[in-house]
Amino acid sequence: MRRTSPHTDRPHRRKASVLIVVLVVIGLLSLGAYTFSEFMLIEATSSNFHLSSAQSRAAADSGVELVASYLADRTQRTSSLSFSAPTLFQNQSLGTDSDGNDDLLARFSVVSPNSNDPSGGSIRFGLVDESAKINLNTLATMDLEEVQRQQLLLDIPLMTPEIADAILDWLDEDSLARPSGAEQDSYSGQSPTVTVRNGPISSLDELLLVRGVTPDLLFGEDLNRNGLLDPNENDGPAQPPIDNADGQLQRGWIEYFTIHGRESNVRVDGSKKININNPDLDALFTAVQQELGLDTAKFIIAYRTVQQSTGGPGSPEVPGNGRRRNSGSGNNSNQPPELVGGIDISGGSKVNVASLYELIGKEMQVKVDGSNTTLKSPWQKEPSEMIRYLPTLHDTFALDDAEYRPGRININQAPQEILMNIPGLDPQVVQSIVAARDTVDASDDSPDRVTAGWLVVRQLVTLEKMIELDPYLTAQGDVYHFQVVGYSERGGPMNRLEAILDASGLNPVLLKFQDLSRLGSGYSREQLGVPPPP
Repeated sequence: MRRTSPHTDRPHRRKASVLIVVLVVIGLLSLGAYTFSEFMLIEATSSNFHLSSAQSRAAADSGVELVASYLADRTQRTSSLSFSAPTLFQNQSLGTDSDGNDDLLARFSVVSPNSNDPSGGSIRFGLVDESAKINLNTLATMDLEEVQRQQLLLDIPLMTPEIADAILDWLDEDSLARPSGAEQDSYSGQSPTVTVRNGPISSLDELLLVRGVTPDLLFGEDLNRNGLLDPNENDGPAQPPIDNADGQLQRGWIEYFTIHGRESNVRVDGSKKININNPDLDALFTAVQQELGLDTAKFIIAYRTVQQSTGGPGSPEVPGNGRRRNSGSGNNSNQPPELVGGIDISGGSKVNVASLYELIGKEMQVKVDGSNTTLKSPWQKEPSEMIRYLPTLHDTFALDDAEYRPGRININQAPQEILMNIPGLDPQVVQSIVAARDTVDASDDSPDRVTAGWLVVRQLVTLEKMIELDPYLTAQGDVYHFQVVGYSERGGPMNRLEAILDASGLNPVLLKFQDLSRLGSGYSREQLGVPPPP
């Protein structure tokens, strides 16, 4: 009889089943740990990105504040330094860490388009003086003939007579359309409804409402607004924007137009200038004598009280031109003469000074203490002398008590297209001016460039012509446009801001502030002069 094993009927156990379970658990735990570590890495990367982004934005904001601080100190601000100052505006650090290192902190650069490079291949570390552009809000009210007003616009690239007239009709106060212009009737039936401003505009973007003005004309080919000719801006219709692939950057009309250009009418130290056209001749004499001496005070009073010949310097005071009438025709025989510095001012002032250049090199025949006397101007025509005294002359005197002088063009920085049609400037003279600016760069600190009088010093125009040009020209404005790029040398995101600061008052005022980061950084680290990260 065959014996049966007692274990024959028991179920067969699977070997290593527990091991499989353990392996599965370990795998799941490993996957969880891997997922957790990946999640943590993503979180760390995201945190670092946001930290770098916050740091670069803070750096860009700090750049705006640095420019405001620089502009607030009028004693250090010059047209040349504002134009290009890499030591002040390029790759600036926010400070140092506890170990004294600044290579781990955020930095910023203040950048502007290089108007001297039409190819759009370079930038500069500086500011754009808004007075180097045409102030549209003063154009309609300037003392110009209509043909001169239109001509100022016609040399702007791609401008047409029809669009120029339409812009002027949009700005002027009347409702009469120019021959090729457009008043309210030309906009009737449009949707949405367009109402002609007939006054100052609040933004250059408003020009897009003017008949004939398009975004391509206003903003040009510079899609990301960095002032550089990028590949997509030089490939024809292949990529936006549509361009002509000519190797030149058309920056649009925003390169030539502004609504902000103006100068402060106070001194460099912020104090009030002497109003040389003060109708109170006694007060004028006292102010000039205290500051410049008796001889200068006598000369100015003589200039104001002696009637000039027809066509001579000065502006006879007549009703209707904003100047005071003559207060009398001479001494009353029953009253003693009113004397200041020995000069009879009983007849009041007979001349208003239209330009400080009128005073240069003049001789006045006048009675002083009853004797015929020749008073010579303390400001003579010698170029070497003019370089010395012109900055002081313009810093001491004003033509009125207004806070600002809006609309004059910066002769040191304005594009040739704008200079070509300034009233009284011949094309040949404009070419000579541009050539002189090229030989003495706009970043030069030569003292003769502090005023527009360097045109006379360098014999580009006569003194008589400068008197004619003075209402339209300046050497420096007080409103500035710029971009600030914030970044870290370690890499990471870059932030780009655009700002306009008005420094014509006691403290700079922010007129425009826009985040351009959505358009991209605009500049590579190499272009900003940043060394590659380690």
